Amino acid sequence: MDIGKYELINDEIVGKKILVLSPHQDDESIGLGGTILKLKENNDIFILFATDGTLIDYSNFPKSISKTRQEEAKEVAEMFGAKQAFIPFTNTTLRENKLELEGELLKYIGENKFDIIFTPSPAECTQDHRELTFALLSAIRKIQKESETIASDKMLEIYFYEINNSLQGNSINAVSPLDKDLLIGKKKAYDIYKSQKYIDFSTIIINDVKKSLVL
Repeated sequence: MDIGKYELINDEIVGKKILVLSPHQDDESIGLGGTILKLKENNDIFILFATDGTLIDYSNFPKSISKTRQEEAKEVAEMFGAKQAFIPFTNTTLRENKLELEGELLKYIGENKFDIIFTPSPAECTQDHRELTFALLSAIRKIQKESETIASDKMLEIYFYEINNSLQGNSINAVSPLDKDLLIGKKKAYDIYKSQKYIDFSTIIINDVKKSLVL
């Protein structure tokens, strides 16, 4: 693989305030767990969940699942050495609450002044994943309009990460190399989410370009 064509997200990133936007509890670990572990030693990591685990329909889930998933997320955040917070939206309702979600993001970003934000790709197959990023981008546009000047050395960096994604490999411009220890750590993180046994996952076929992104 031609590594030179990609930006590498590596442990040379230091002294940054990093926000990880996660639509649901476990998305941060499935999509970005290894990278968080890579960056946690030399940066301040914040994880903001856009939902709190509550559901519209509990017919296939225990009533306690919201509390369980919040407890699991807190345990994972401790493993990541990260601060974490929840926006109390119900799963699958981010589209109908998009203005309120945007307002919550504006407030959180404004209070914390992040250097880097990781957010799900707009090509995600799950609606909540996409809506979170659409709300972020709308919030960022408002922040930029309200700022008279933005110093070039203070520009906010935004990275899209994959959770359940049909984005084709040729569209990728940055990769995060993970060694064995980081992969083991990532697995430990999402193994904490025992509540995943109640959730159905769709399968995405990975094309050859993506398969080659194994360093």
